[in-house]
Amino acid sequence: MQFLKKGLCALTFGMFCNEPLLKKGDKAPDFKLLDQNGAAVSLHNLLAKKKKIALVFYPRDNTTTCTKQLKKLNQNTSLLNAKNILIYAISANTPKSHLEFKAKGQFDFNFLTATEEFLTKYNASGIVLNKRKTVLINEDGFIVSIINDVIIDEHTQQIINAFGA
Repeated sequence: MQFLKKGLCALTFGMFCNEPLLKKGDKAPDFKLLDQNGAAVSLHNLLAKKKKIALVFYPRDNTTTCTKQLKKLNQNTSLLNAKNILIYAISANTPKSHLEFKAKGQFDFNFLTATEEFLTKYNASGIVLNKRKTVLINEDGFIVSIINDVIIDEHTQQIINAFGA
């Protein structure tokens, strides 16, 4: 039954979900997730850094497309950091998988392990894997933009443009 509900939610863009769809201007829902080292990370604590936050949802570690997407972002980490933007890559993979993927890809940003509840809150659940999308949150915790059509080669610029940075 849970699979059917999740499938209907994903296929109908949230029409059969209990969670309302997030939109620009909404307060971002708080969360507490594990990073690649197993440490708890909450939105509340991230916002205390007074930085812009890009939650980059991707389906799975160690796949060709996901690796390419994250490597492209990684090439521009210093540009994003200079614009006060922190990147957090998010999938449902385990912290151990994220740690190995981060080391293998030599990624400069952190990874978070998504729970089903978190994916549902952020409308990132897919039928089998989570969606590829990016949610941009300003320093005050409000959603600035949701990039549902991630263009891998232009993802960094999509983030910068959406933040107006």
